[in-house]
Amino acid sequence: MKRHLLMLGFALALLGASDAKIHAQQAAAPAAAPAAAPAEGGEGKKSGKTLRQVWVEGGWVMYPLAACSIAMVALTAEGFFKLRIVKLAPPALVARAREMISQGDYQGLWEVCRANPCFFSTVLGAAMERLGRGKEAVDAIIGEVSIKEGTLLKTRNTYLSVLGVVTPMIGLSGTVTGMIGAFAVLGQSGITDPAALSARISEVLIATAGGLLVAIPAFIFYYILRNRAQGVVIVADSEVNRLIQDVPFEELHGIKVGEGVAPQAPAAPQWQQPMAQAFPQPGAQQPGLPQPPQGFPMPPQGFPQQPGYPPQGGYPQQQGGYPQQHQ
Repeated sequence: MKRHLLMLGFALALLGASDAKIHAQQAAAPAAAPAAAPAEGGEGKKSGKTLRQVWVEGGWVMYPLAACSIAMVALTAEGFFKLRIVKLAPPALVARAREMISQGDYQGLWEVCRANPCFFSTVLGAAMERLGRGKEAVDAIIGEVSIKEGTLLKTRNTYLSVLGVVTPMIGLSGTVTGMIGAFAVLGQSGITDPAALSARISEVLIATAGGLLVAIPAFIFYYILRNRAQGVVIVADSEVNRLIQDVPFEELHGIKVGEGVAPQAPAAPQWQQPMAQAFPQPGAQQPGLPQPPQGFPMPPQGFPQQPGYPPQGGYPQQQGGYPQQHQ
């Protein structure tokens, strides 16, 4: 991170170095040439140029180059800020997701991912929505969403490459217009007006230099941020795959997670779940058996009453006794 910031500072220094370079070159020229004759009043003529004068001599091309340089600095700073593992896969969010998966709270994890948008939560949330379809479906959606989110992260970085290609073309446009103006001056007044001719030639050189001063740092930071984006996406994607390995897909067949699903209590592990009652409680009526007739005594506890059999203890006495057989 410190190395990248140093390179960013180096690029900014390149953008502001043109004024100092022009001062140094033009200050050394009078020392090598013979001393000029003093002007009227005994004062020498200053030859140094300020940044404003260089800007004016550069012509119209300096305005689009200035806009491109501002965009280059903004995109570079944004790239270094966003392309960090802390932003793509926050450690606190990863730890919470691991805890909720161990508890079986998949709907709650989906809601947490939706409330905390980032690369990690987007990919994991899409995986939670397909838990009931099996591991193959989950792996497929993880790969699809990961590629999509990674491409979106790299899209803004590609603008640096665009600036690196466009700015030399803008500088070349200024070079061409300056050369046209120089030949126009040369055709009108010949070499009798060297000041106008040198101004046009200066416009040519300044436009070319301005385009290169923006293009070179833009290309450098484009390749740095491109490699950085690939690295952090791989790390964040591996965090999602590590969490998915702990999901019991066989037990979650047909489960629904996502929008419109009511949150459920976390499922307890299988060894903690209560066993189903295999035997009826004493005195409870079993399903599927008829109720005993009224007046019949209940059988002893533990022996269900079977249909068609009298209760234990003998048959009940019928009213009037049994009928007598005729002799």
